[in-house]
Amino acid sequence: MVWMLSAFLVLAAQADPVATGEHAEHGWKPGQTWARCGVVEVVDQRGEPVPEAYVMHHRVDPSSNRDPMGGEAWRTNRRGRVCAQRLLEAGYIEVHAPPRLGGWCAGLLQRRYAGWRASSGTEPVTHLSLSIRRLRRAAVRGRVLSAEGKPVVGAAILIEEMLPTGAECTENDVEHWFQTAANGTFRLPAIPYGEAKLRIEHDDFATRVVSVTIPSPPSDVILDRGARWTGRVIGPDAGELQDCALTLRTPDGIEVSGRCSPSGFDLRSVPAGGAVLKVRFEGKNHPTLSRGRVLVMPVHLTLNEQRQQDVVWPAGASISGRVTTEAGDPVGGAGVMALSTDKDWTAAAGTIEVVAGADGRFAFHHLSAGQWQLLADRRSSEQVKTEVTAGTDNVRLIVPVMK
Repeated sequence: MVWMLSAFLVLAAQADPVATGEHAEHGWKPGQTWARCGVVEVVDQRGEPVPEAYVMHHRVDPSSNRDPMGGEAWRTNRRGRVCAQRLLEAGYIEVHAPPRLGGWCAGLLQRRYAGWRASSGTEPVTHLSLSIRRLRRAAVRGRVLSAEGKPVVGAAILIEEMLPTGAECTENDVEHWFQTAANGTFRLPAIPYGEAKLRIEHDDFATRVVSVTIPSPPSDVILDRGARWTGRVIGPDAGELQDCALTLRTPDGIEVSGRCSPSGFDLRSVPAGGAVLKVRFEGKNHPTLSRGRVLVMPVHLTLNEQRQQDVVWPAGASISGRVTTEAGDPVGGAGVMALSTDKDWTAAAGTIEVVAGADGRFAFHHLSAGQWQLLADRRSSEQVKTEVTAGTDNVRLIVPVMK
């Protein structure tokens, strides 16, 4: 498994330091025994610099999952170099070929990294040779039109995913957006033969994700205006909710967001088809809904539909009880979490949290039917948990008091 897929990475901003030299601008001069940045230089098997390659630094072996901060990544400049303070540190280094050449599908280097040790007159540069597989490539051309057949000018296009032929891997180029011309045409740089997913966005149209075969002749992509959904979010106690965020997400990963307001919500340019609607309640002091509660429901909108429909939060069962010590004393202010034992539901709706009152009492309202796991605020090295059925009252959670 490639390290970058098992660790969180931060793509660091980096100015191109070619004009003045990587080290001069960071205060390093030949003969000095310190540097403000370490430099990694990437060349290919012919010794030529590799611009636009990814260089990633991990403090610990990323395959061990012991690095809570994840790695940090940069793109090489036109001399094939990156210059960063973190590259002075020892750790693990990973290099990917430039995305348009196929990314790590075309070239991957992983190794321990010694960092840089101060030594008079030694330039703090680590030279790395990356063997790059030469994948056949072709440009991607096409045209973006409206449903009426008119050119869509200024549509933004992103290479969201590339699946090179014969390679068991995927790559993307999510840093570069391209735009359609006045006649709606576009031409993307050459990318590897195979399949690619393009994300196409425009303020006046619904976003589309389309699959293209490379190589293939130019093709037209049709954008529609998208559906529109207006309405209100009605709480389980029949009152209107005005402090909530809504997100519609399609199977292609397209998201349309909105917020509740005194006039309701308004979701525009929604792609036709199936989607998942998430409503996150962000209000305070609601009688039955805690802050952060999430409603998840499947929806389906037709092409250019103009829907006027409220979203009704369904009523459900409750679980209530008290948090006490072994002696029966209430533990006021204890945090209590509830997680559905249905893994799909937990993944979608997350964890529900409440705070017990001064008398240790807590309650969860409007839960879906089934089993729920309760976790009480930890006051010792032991996590207190129990499993109950929705609709259960008088649950007692005994919390050991830390001595």
